[in-house]
Amino acid sequence: MERGEVEGRVSTTWTSLKSTKPEWLKDDKVRILAQMGLEKNPKLADVQNVLDYVKDPKVREIYEFLLSRQEAGSPYVAPPEVPADRLAALRKAFMDVATDKDFLADIASIHGTVEPLSGEDLQKMVDKYYALPPDVIQSVKAALFPK
Repeated sequence: MERGEVEGRVSTTWTSLKSTKPEWLKDDKVRILAQMGLEKNPKLADVQNVLDYVKDPKVREIYEFLLSRQEAGSPYVAPPEVPADRLAALRKAFMDVATDKDFLADIASIHGTVEPLSGEDLQKMVDKYYALPPDVIQSVKAALFPK
């Protein structure tokens, strides 16, 4: 884009754009046309989310499944045998760091953001998608791996 070879870009994350190209935002060099996530980013309140256009409940389940990985980001995982008290301690430590004012100041200094998803919320998301009906899973597979 910066060499003038293209005039558009299909996908990037808000966090990546803010941290790697803050001048694009400051100088109005880019226009964000749509959001793709389970929820609208409050920093982009006037940018429509693609889910706003999905009216069919089955199709919405497919889109939500496909977009859920963006909500999870880069999760930290542990094996299922971890004792409950250790799991609780790991989850608490993660959230303590993710909300620490000094850590957040360091992240802000490089134009980054931290939007933590709690372990409990991530577990709910995983459980929800494991419980999807087989026809929705087949539709997701067909969308991702067309024959």
